Amino acid sequence: MMRFSLRRLFSGAVPAVVLALAWPAAAQAPEPYKKVDFFLLQNYDYNPKEKWEPTPRKVDKPAFPPFVKSVDGQKIAIYGATMPLNYKSGVVTEFLLGVSVDTCEYGGTPRINEWIAVTMAAGKKTQVYAGGEGWVRGVFHINELVENGKVVRLYTIDADSVK
Repeated sequence: MMRFSLRRLFSGAVPAVVLALAWPAAAQAPEPYKKVDFFLLQNYDYNPKEKWEPTPRKVDKPAFPPFVKSVDGQKIAIYGATMPLNYKSGVVTEFLLGVSVDTCEYGGTPRINEWIAVTMAAGKKTQVYAGGEGWVRGVFHINELVENGKVVRLYTIDADSVK
């Protein structure tokens, strides 16, 4: 029987390449945007009593990790799956950015910290498609929206560009 070994798992070139691609500190986005990975935005339970609830009850003092707090109000660049909210002449001004295509189309409902509501900056529009993917650059906000005691939105971005 083979025992699981982190040393064995992370030895060799391929895992190092995978880690370099997945870890946000490995490659930074062009200034003034800080590259952010969804892993760091979703790697906690907003409401520990409702870990898997897509719209959990609001908690009095959310335990946002230090990294999430540190990017609130900052210019970030983040890659994710797109889901348009308002088509008009083939372009949108609002869309959702999710952690993966699976959560947008065929997988389970994403948790509250696994997607971001994106609004294009004043006067800007973009083309995004359901199940598409791309980089969003803009100002990130922790922006809880509560309806009937449930959190229905946690994060927003005021987007400068989408590629």
